[in-house]
Amino acid sequence: MNNSYKNYGFYKAIAGKNQISVIAEIKKKSPSHGDFTRHSETDLVKAYEAGGARAISVISDKLRFNGSLELLKKIKTMTKLPILRKDFLTSKNDVDQTVQAGASGILLIAHNLQKDQLQELAAYSLAQGLTPLIEIHDEEDLKKIMDLLDQEGIIIGINNRDLKTLKINVYHGLSLLDKIKTKNPIIIESAFSAADELKPYQGKIDGVLIGTSLLTSDHPQKKLETFTGTTPTI
Repeated sequence: MNNSYKNYGFYKAIAGKNQISVIAEIKKKSPSHGDFTRHSETDLVKAYEAGGARAISVISDKLRFNGSLELLKKIKTMTKLPILRKDFLTSKNDVDQTVQAGASGILLIAHNLQKDQLQELAAYSLAQGLTPLIEIHDEEDLKKIMDLLDQEGIIIGINNRDLKTLKINVYHGLSLLDKIKTKNPIIIESAFSAADELKPYQGKIDGVLIGTSLLTSDHPQKKLETFTGTTPTI
């Protein structure tokens, strides 16, 4: 692999199957849970850093999640952890805005993009210094990205949530893992609420994205530590 891609912040933070890295999420609301108002962004960033997160995901979509690029920029000023921009992105202009906002990873959702769009945006993201996280949910999505599985510098994400029905299955990712032949990092997104749920994924994936169970917890740092195994400082 081209070593330059290994230096990309988000890629470097996540890659490695010896331990499952956690990407901890910040979002204002979600279609399935409503508003997340229990914790401030400042408190969440502190909790995520102390709890052992390797990166932070920020949802910038306004319509469904009440997010914004301004939120991402705000989080960027608070932490040195790599930031993933999650949104429904479709253009090179979206990529440029993501770079300008300070993210080092960008979500590209296979379900929402044509095969040629995925290839173009993945290549353009890499050229701008971003790590593309290419998200799939089912075998139809997988067919779209077959030519990208060994593209240097990308990360493959499997979403346990069906974006059409919003239904989730914490072990859905297992059904696709054996079908993905790649040396690139793989992460699983959505549905995790307990560390034990990660056991079937041990050694098979590089990372996991966790949001709602942290955002709804009374103690996000302690909740995160159950996933990361971090020992609290005294």
